[in-house]
Amino acid sequence: MPEGNDIVSLLWPHAKPSMAPRHWQPNSAADLGLELIIGALNFDGKHADSMRHILLSLCDEPDTIRYRQAIIEDFLSAPGLIEQLESLLPQLSDLTYYAKMSNLQALPFQKTLGRLGELELYMEIIKKLDAAFEEMGTALKSAGLMKLRQMIHQRAQDTTFINMQNILPEMLAKSRGIKSLTLGINLDHNLMPIGATIISINSESFQGLSFIKKLFGGRDDFQGIAQLHSVPMRNVQTADGRLVPTNQRADPMLFPLFKDLDFLIADAFRPVEAALKSFLQVSTEFLAALEPEMVFYLGAVRLIRQMQRAGLPMCRAEVLDQEARQCIIQDCYNLHLALRTISRGGSSALGREVVVNDVKFDDEGRILIITGPNQGGKTTYIQGLALAQLFFQAGLYVPGSKAAISPVDGIYTHFPVEEKPNAHLGRFGEEAQRLHEIFLQVTRYSLVLLNESLSSTASGESLYLGRDIVRSFRLIGLRAAYTTHMHELAGSADALNASTPGDSKVLSLVAMAQSSLSEASGGEIKRTYKIVASPPMGRSYADELAARYGISFEKIVGALKTRKVIDPDMEIT
Repeated sequence: MPEGNDIVSLLWPHAKPSMAPRHWQPNSAADLGLELIIGALNFDGKHADSMRHILLSLCDEPDTIRYRQAIIEDFLSAPGLIEQLESLLPQLSDLTYYAKMSNLQALPFQKTLGRLGELELYMEIIKKLDAAFEEMGTALKSAGLMKLRQMIHQRAQDTTFINMQNILPEMLAKSRGIKSLTLGINLDHNLMPIGATIISINSESFQGLSFIKKLFGGRDDFQGIAQLHSVPMRNVQTADGRLVPTNQRADPMLFPLFKDLDFLIADAFRPVEAALKSFLQVSTEFLAALEPEMVFYLGAVRLIRQMQRAGLPMCRAEVLDQEARQCIIQDCYNLHLALRTISRGGSSALGREVVVNDVKFDDEGRILIITGPNQGGKTTYIQGLALAQLFFQAGLYVPGSKAAISPVDGIYTHFPVEEKPNAHLGRFGEEAQRLHEIFLQVTRYSLVLLNESLSSTASGESLYLGRDIVRSFRLIGLRAAYTTHMHELAGSADALNASTPGDSKVLSLVAMAQSSLSEASGGEIKRTYKIVASPPMGRSYADELAARYGISFEKIVGALKTRKVIDPDMEIT
């Protein structure tokens, strides 16, 4: 039998590390809408903490990322295996329950019963997994699943396992067949009990003698001569103070008679306890540890198929070296937006409702300054690219049709917060403090997302500070995306590149919009939600907005002449 510490992990190719979530600020998970993503992965509703931990650990080991990607591909190509594993999840959950019970204080016979149930589940799970993997034949390609298949098969063929299959059913039948005990109780001359022993172990339950039989006689071997003494049903107290009975019995140990009887019952289980010692080395911990990992993969497969059915692409990303500091994704989209649309009852044809954009961090631009109209998709874009990076480093498929990505060592966000500003610092002070904390942690391999940062101060000051921040990003060499209304900042990209040394080039992107100033359209401006490399719209877009709302200089002069506020014949150039 393999040793208990010989554990196969579907998340880690070697010894399972203890990785804590890295480089996450208090608001970052909320900025990325991570809880909705976690909910999608946690499809059975029991493993939210595990899903959160896996994502926030932000694995940056290329071999581990590829290890997980290969497992995802195996699962996607094996729907039969997926069904088998989903059917096993309740049993894995029960096995985890037994594992937790073993650490709790319990009476000896309770531990014996728990161990019997644990080993029974272990046998069933091993046999089902062995059969499921056998059906796959040579279809499995991933190192993780092949290693797990080998371990499962070794355990299924082990001598101890075979002996357990032969012995355990009889032990289970005997223990579960015990319905009552016949006790012999010795009394003193005052009829006080002075000793007790078990006379027989029975497969039938005793009943108290009914009133009718008391009157007319008649009794079989399992009827007493008085009413049966039973543990009462447990009551619960309602909000208004009433006690309401339940269908569960109270703790027998709270009642003296049953507490004393427990020691006698323990004697009855000692032969079973002795027989179980031959299986002492059988460890079920590795199977219990697999439960959250399987939920992670099964939830990921469900999410991938859900997006693909809706017409949105998801793909396996090529793993680039961290030093390359690249992220190139074709047809990327925001997973949070897609899931939110579904949760609100949106159309299943998400491919027509969710706009895709390309993401490109490379030598041509690693610091993206994104301008454009309000509600033009800027925040959605940077949130989406961060979620794609997060999924990539979790070893999952990413939202897009093709991708090549370098791992990052941290994702830092600086989004507007809803809380009231600190009275001492003020809103701008809080913004500055949060930015300062980011600069204390970032490295050349980090990803930073700024969403309308520095908007709480005067425009001249925000532009001055914004340039300093972008120049600092360039010096560090990290990847960053900065959404802003400061068109002058985006317009100075070339000057920033020329004036500051570094190999992270500043690039201007624009959230595009189409406008029509015809009378029939009412001057409607239509947001396309497309993000493209372009100089900022700046004055030209402002002129269109002014014309639409009638506040351009020419429109105002025309209105004033019509109202004869000024001379209609006045020449104004």
